[in-house]
Amino acid sequence: MQKQAVALDPAFAMFRRNLASRLISAGRLSEAEAESRKAVELQPQASGVHFDLVVLAVLRGQPAVAWAEAQQETNGMYRATCRSRWRKLPVLIAPRRTPR
Repeated sequence: MQKQAVALDPAFAMFRRNLASRLISAGRLSEAEAESRKAVELQPQASGVHFDLVVLAVLRGQPAVAWAEAQQETNGMYRATCRSRWRKLPVLIAPRRTPR
């Protein structure tokens, strides 16, 4: 259904975001990232497009990428979710001190 929506209007970012969310749920992360990146390219301020990239980065164990995407999310609800669920991300990506 989501692929059909994208086919009908490939320039509508939210159709691509919805497809990306379904692909994430199906574990098809590379395809989900491609759709998410296209959604960001089409409409960088669209609600939730960066949130999906945060989820992808967390699933891939990339906290620095997740944190960078979280900072770009424009929707307050998604931004709050990023901050509450992944508030430890800055700690995870901070340079570690090596003992001397």
